[in-house]
Amino acid sequence: MDCSRIPLACRWGGFNGYSSGTAVPTLHEVLDGVKPANSPPIRVIAVPGSAWKYSGGGYVILQQMLMDVTGHAFPSVLQDLVLGPIGMSHSSFDQPLPQSLRASATLPHDGDGHVIAGGAHVYPELAAAGLWTTPTDLARYIIAIQHARAGVSGAPLSASMSARMLTSVLDDYGLGVELGGDSTHRYFTKGGDTHGFVGYIVAYDTRGDGAVVLTNGDQGAELTREIVRSIADVYDWPDFRSAQLSPVALSDVKRKQIPGTYDIGHYGTFSIIESPDGQLMLSYPGSAPEPLVARSGNEFVELTDGTEIRFTAHTDGSLSDGTMIFERLRIAFSRTNKR
Repeated sequence: MDCSRIPLACRWGGFNGYSSGTAVPTLHEVLDGVKPANSPPIRVIAVPGSAWKYSGGGYVILQQMLMDVTGHAFPSVLQDLVLGPIGMSHSSFDQPLPQSLRASATLPHDGDGHVIAGGAHVYPELAAAGLWTTPTDLARYIIAIQHARAGVSGAPLSASMSARMLTSVLDDYGLGVELGGDSTHRYFTKGGDTHGFVGYIVAYDTRGDGAVVLTNGDQGAELTREIVRSIADVYDWPDFRSAQLSPVALSDVKRKQIPGTYDIGHYGTFSIIESPDGQLMLSYPGSAPEPLVARSGNEFVELTDGTEIRFTAHTDGSLSDGTMIFERLRIAFSRTNKR
């Protein structure tokens, strides 16, 4: 999946896809970044296992490896090894979606709520961005992992493989899923999107609880998290429940220090702006600003997805750098200019 909106967890290393009527590259052209591919070449940038980085490109390499080893097309391999055994009968890695299934597929929408011209983009990067599915089928995927983890007879994964999948390799990531929780209640999640679609899955490995939320709009991330928070509240999950904030008032002097543009390294930049009515807003390039609430004079929370902005408290009272926190990510930032 390609995350088209910061933050931050999965924007980097994704793919934009190819709109209706445009040339679609072969997988080799994608790997080498050769036109008509619209993404850079996929190359090793660090010693494997030495650092964590979201890598859609890594899954494209796995896609090519599976085809090389089996001698079969990727959709048929995944149908035989994954989708079929799990019972995901309404899922497919065929790109573009076969004509026979298009009548039952949702239409993608952009951030303003308009249907994307030409419909869904085509993704030759099938392993990273090519799955057509339903919430029910993804729930079957979650249950299959939970059953394997519990040693249920007939599960498509072995108990040992599911344990490896749900064991942290680096930075709280297992094999394809993000991990969290405590020793009593461990959970795994995966979120992401393609152009016009946003989805999120979350499940506990031993409690039997889980949820799948899929949306057909570029602004769906906010809705998915709100739904998961509501589910967690109703079913008394140990994680993901709504947080209670106690906003503090800022002095005019403090408020005027904060607006500006901030660098977050290879993640790009973000800005904090002040609306005409005096509301501080967090803004990423190409995205609508979202309200920030002050938890203290140096700490702020974005209300939509819980991103935290924690400024370093300097002795002179200036606010020029600090840490952005989004889910498991902690990213240093520094001011690039004052607005």
